[in-house]
Amino acid sequence: MDFGTLSAVVCGIIGSACIAIFIIGGKADNDGQGTNMT
Repeated sequence: MDFGTLSAVVCGIIGSACIAIFIIGGKADNDGQGTNMT
């Protein structure tokens, strides 16, 4: 597996995780946007 393929897989996993966190977090955050960066 070369670096390009590895980065694509890693980015896909991270992207999926971020989407899941965004959806789950959006139901709990008080700003209604799904993200609290503070």
